[in-house]
Amino acid sequence: MYVDIVPNRKSPPAVLLREYYREEGRVLRRTLANLSGWSKDRIEALRIVLRGDPLPVADAQQVSKAELEQGIRLRFQLLEKHLDERARRLLAAAEAEALERGGVSAAARATGLSRTTITQGVRDLANPADHGPSSERVRRPGGGCKKKSANLDERAV
Repeated sequence: MYVDIVPNRKSPPAVLLREYYREEGRVLRRTLANLSGWSKDRIEALRIVLRGDPLPVADAQQVSKAELEQGIRLRFQLLEKHLDERARRLLAAAEAEALERGGVSAAARATGLSRTTITQGVRDLANPADHGPSSERVRRPGGGCKKKSANLDERAV
């Protein structure tokens, strides 16, 4: 993979992430992503990573909070429909823990979950024995909607 800069006649050059591949004995190239909206610093950081060199620490920490929250939002939206409420809480808590200071608030803004829910998820991550993977229940006993009783009079409903 490599970063390619393609000049345009009346607009800024396009910055593309490309790769070479073989097909039927021929070497072809395909575009994987358009990076034109990226800053020059991010493009240079990608080039460094593609070369296999480690990122300097100062460059790795220059990612803005908005970019971090956008990454959390994207990951959460991709996985949200496949998770139950406990797994959503744990995913948001893991994202918050990865950000350290201010992580709970950032995860709350990105996911739409409340800070209280994410804080409970952080507690669950710290004490996995309380809610282990063998636990089939998502909610505590007595939680959730009450079941309709068969003894209720139809007219009372």
